[in-house]
Amino acid sequence: MMLNINTIKVLDGDDEIIFSGSFNVYDNLLKIEGIMGLNVTFNFDEESSEKREKDIDILGEGSNAIVSFSSKIRNTLGSGTTGKTELAEIANETGKLKLLFSTYVSKIGDKSSGLNVDVTFYLRKI
Repeated sequence: MMLNINTIKVLDGDDEIIFSGSFNVYDNLLKIEGIMGLNVTFNFDEESSEKREKDIDILGEGSNAIVSFSSKIRNTLGSGTTGKTELAEIANETGKLKLLFSTYVSKIGDKSSGLNVDVTFYLRKI
């Protein structure tokens, strides 16, 4: 019997995992388009000369969201979000949902700007 990937549903607690991927990022920018109608750009600071109030900044306008990480994300052991982070609220035919994400980032080598980025998107019913 063949496994039908379209019938698999994955949950983390009550939150549905709708997309998860691991990417090698060499230009400090990762774009993921079409997540529940939203285009998400992840920016990874290589060096921060300015003091930032937060290590993660999220800006959204229309169907675009930008998530910026400070250079602290380049910890040699890796680092990421410590929980699910809210990205947007979405209304659909079944009601209101929250789109959340989590990331884990680790640096590739000592002298490279390359990063290995794991990102997961979740849907939570409100």
